[in-house]
Amino acid sequence: MVSLMRLVGCFLLVAVALFGGAAADTYTVGDDLEWTIPLAGSIAYSTWANTEISD
Repeated sequence: MVSLMRLVGCFLLVAVALFGGAAADTYTVGDDLEWTIPLAGSIAYSTWANTEISD
């Protein structure tokens, strides 16, 4: 019975650890630009990415 409780406890611990790794962020690329092509071209998207996404 003790080994079953340890197995269940271990399973729950692993499940919680994996759940935390599955978290994600949602970004609206280009903010207000949406799908329009900006005047600065792809540089505008690179600039946006550098300000929004930092690891």
